[in-house]
Amino acid sequence: MSVAGALLLALTLPITIANLATTPTRANIEAADPFVRLILAFGAGIWPIAILAAATGVYWLRGSKRLPKLVVTWTQPLAIAAAIGVVLPLLLRLIGGSNLPTFFSADQSARPGMPFGLAAVLLDETVVRMLVLPALLVFLRRRMTTTPATAAAVVLSGMVFALLHEVGPAAHVFHGDHFLLRFFLPGCALSAAAVLFGVPIALTGHLVAYVMLCLIFA
Repeated sequence: MSVAGALLLALTLPITIANLATTPTRANIEAADPFVRLILAFGAGIWPIAILAAATGVYWLRGSKRLPKLVVTWTQPLAIAAAIGVVLPLLLRLIGGSNLPTFFSADQSARPGMPFGLAAVLLDETVVRMLVLPALLVFLRRRMTTTPATAAAVVLSGMVFALLHEVGPAAHVFHGDHFLLRFFLPGCALSAAAVLFGVPIALTGHLVAYVMLCLIFA
């Protein structure tokens, strides 16, 4: 998890710079990730997200003396995760055309602006993959055998991911297709990737896929 902690810290920096360099419009705010809008409702901008991610990154980095070697070891897997994050949106564009399919919500496009978009990825991965999923794995593996406990943790973390996007000021309208997409893809699928291949894989794939969606879809 030390590499994931380092990635969180590294991602906090561009989000902080983007937040300082740009002023979000009302349209950006209205299109932002519902989970991010819940944080924005407290009136402190996206700073709480950056602080939470930085604190979580520091926690997972604590006592790590092998980070440079680990980074070298993880270079190829992270490159593969990034490549998958590039290829899947390109395939979606090739099959579906220039408009983002309607089963994607507005926050998964360029409409929120890059600061809010990156903040959403950072918040999702910090809360779900760095906090909720590890806690579920520890809790359930003490009460079940490994395989059922792991499967349950993946499904429950996917449900948490989806439900977190149904709270706050943006949650007044429920879209079943958006909920199911969040549950299965960035929820369960990325949690499964985190368990099988490591949290850095899930974080990298999520980040690159989001940036690609912004770049290639109208």
